Amino acid sequence: MALTRVKFNDNVTIDGNVGIGESNPGHKLHINGGSNDEARVRVSNTASGQASLDLNNSEGYFRTYTDAGEYRIYDQTDGAHRLVINTSGNVTTPNQPAFFAHRNGGNYTETTATAKVRIDGTRFNRGGHYDTTNNRFVAPVDGVYQFNASVNCYYISSGYQLRAFLYVNGSNYVVGDSFHSANNAHDLVASVSHVINLSANDYVEVWSFSDDGSRGFSSSVIWNTFSGYLIG
Repeated sequence: MALTRVKFNDNVTIDGNVGIGESNPGHKLHINGGSNDEARVRVSNTASGQASLDLNNSEGYFRTYTDAGEYRIYDQTDGAHRLVINTSGNVTTPNQPAFFAHRNGGNYTETTATAKVRIDGTRFNRGGHYDTTNNRFVAPVDGVYQFNASVNCYYISSGYQLRAFLYVNGSNYVVGDSFHSANNAHDLVASVSHVINLSANDYVEVWSFSDDGSRGFSSSVIWNTFSGYLIG
C-alpha cells in the first residue's frame, strides 16, 4: 500500500471518534496496533528540543515530555514535576518522602527499661511525614522504606546493656545493636538499619532498652538520630 500523507495548513475540527487501525472507534482517538507495536504515538518538536504529550480531563491536566534527555511527567494544575527519569536512568521524584530527625529538646533521663526515644527535631522533613510531637514517622503511601537510627546513652553502669529497636505500629519489629558497659560507667551507642514494607498510615518509631535503672539521652543533631526514606 502506498503511503498517503495529508497536510493541513489550518485548524481542523472532527466531530465524533477517530480510529487508526480501528474501524469502530469507541473513543475520541482509538489506536489499534493489533499484535504489533504500531499503537505508539510520537510527538516531536525540533524547534525547542522538547517533545510532549498533553492529557487533560475533568480532574486535571498533565504533560509527559522530554527535556535535554530527561523524561518528565508534569502536573499543570500545581506546576509540580511528578516523575523525572534522568539521562543516567535514575528515577527522581521531588515529593519522595524523606526525613532526618534528632533529639532537640535537651538531655533527659529515662528510668523505664524499654521506652521510646524522644527524637523531637528535624534537619529536613520532606513531605512533613515525621511528627516531632509524638516522635514517629507515618507512611504516606504503600511501599518499601529504608530506616536508620542511632541511640546514644551516657553513664550506662558497669555490666549493663543498651539496645536499639525499630517499632512498627507500636510493636517491636527489629532489634539492632546490643552493647554491654565494661568495668566503668560508659557512653554507649546502639544502631539499627533495616528495609521495611509499610502500608499507608503505618508508623515507625525508635525504641531502646537498658537494664540500667537510669540512663541519660544526649541532645544533639549527632547523637540520637532517626532517618528514613521511601525506596519505592
